[in-house]
Amino acid sequence: MALRPRAVITTPYPTPAATARVLGVSAKRYRELRAMVTEALARHYEQSTRKRTATRRRTARRS
Repeated sequence: MALRPRAVITTPYPTPAATARVLGVSAKRYRELRAMVTEALARHYEQSTRKRTATRRRTARRS
């Protein structure tokens, strides 16, 4: 349950082609960059989840 009311985003999202133009790269390169960033964020999330779990286990043993 959310404590805050839901936010409705009314701003239009830019198309991948528009984003590529702003970044000054081709649409193909934009897709490659987006995939790289998505993979890196997924790896980071997995690592931080593992760290939290290991910390909980160590803390629980001390009790």
